[in-house]
Amino acid sequence: MLRRVERFIPVDEALELLLRHVDFLGAEEIEASKALGRVLAEDIHADGDYPPYDASHMDGFALNHRDTVRASPENPVKLKVIGHVTAGKRPEPRLKPGSALRILTGAYLPEGADCVVPQEEVETIDGGYIMVKRPVKPGENIDPAAGDVKRGELVLKRGRVLKPIDVAFLHHLRRWRVKVAKRPRVGLLVVGDELTDSTTEAAEGRVFNTHRLLIEPLTSQLGCEVNYLGIVGDDPTAVANKLEESITRFDALLTIGGSSVSERDATYLALTKLDADVFVQGLKLQPGRVGGFAVVGGRPVILLPGLVLSTVNVFIFLAYPMLRKMLGREPKHYESRIRATLQDEVRFSKWVDFKKVVWVGLREEDGEYICYPNLGESSRMKILANSGGYILVGEHVAKINKGEKVLVHMLG
Repeated sequence: MLRRVERFIPVDEALELLLRHVDFLGAEEIEASKALGRVLAEDIHADGDYPPYDASHMDGFALNHRDTVRASPENPVKLKVIGHVTAGKRPEPRLKPGSALRILTGAYLPEGADCVVPQEEVETIDGGYIMVKRPVKPGENIDPAAGDVKRGELVLKRGRVLKPIDVAFLHHLRRWRVKVAKRPRVGLLVVGDELTDSTTEAAEGRVFNTHRLLIEPLTSQLGCEVNYLGIVGDDPTAVANKLEESITRFDALLTIGGSSVSERDATYLALTKLDADVFVQGLKLQPGRVGGFAVVGGRPVILLPGLVLSTVNVFIFLAYPMLRKMLGREPKHYESRIRATLQDEVRFSKWVDFKKVVWVGLREEDGEYICYPNLGESSRMKILANSGGYILVGEHVAKINKGEKVLVHMLG
């Protein structure tokens, strides 16, 4: 039975209701080499010390510092080179007093050695000897055992999106397989008679489907599998049929366009025909007030409005945290945020009792961030193109003062 939620509910309340209907989708184990961009579904603890033994920090000669205590340029110490140590295996020869071993960067120190003298600081002489011209300190030019990572140390936390350095680090720790969150399967449907994916038709006067090129990669970057379902015209029956046939194939659906309540808003009308468990139409969010969501057959359908600022804002405040929860991450609407000084005053004459999203440009001056508001109608894509993030203005706030410190939220 349809539970109709009145229009223009607070966006936080809408999100809380939405999150009750989604859960973490679980984990799968994959090869670590294929984990780039995936969300880590387990804490990674080191199962050993890294490096496991003392290792040379440079090419040179491994020796014991006691043999060089009296060394000087006038009276260099003569040491016999008894072998060669390469990286990748524990050296077998034990260093004897009065001797040295040739050693390469990263190679493990032989037993009996406690320092390395760089090769450019010694003189080699006939017969396999080197001359050391200064005292070498114990531990000099050595990467100590466990200096990088200690056994049992937590090195990567669950919920982290794996970057190239993380994948390399996993292999450094000899973790060849890793548990990652399953990718949410997301269907993306665009609604509108005027829209086309053809550049040829766009050149002839149709409206190119730009919003897909924005929402699809934003969803994919989160770690989701996105399936583009195409464009459906402004026909509520056709939209309802497309939603009904798609809903069981995906963990979530995103729709763009047709979310308001006129006789032309096909997505809204289509959802009234379906057996939705929940239907939220209208948010106290500006831009974004005609966005919403439905839950159909236990699957969420997010209604993104057609004007680009509204499209992105509703994606950020509903779809983004919902998909993060499905991935086992904290369901928040940003990845990072910084504190910045607002360069210009911003006033709100309408929708004062709504939460407001102000997109801002960013620049750095003398080590501090300055942000400047990019204002205009919800249809202006240039506002997004010129912005580095957004600030969130609370309900019933009518003005933000010039010079005020604000939090700038970013998706990357």
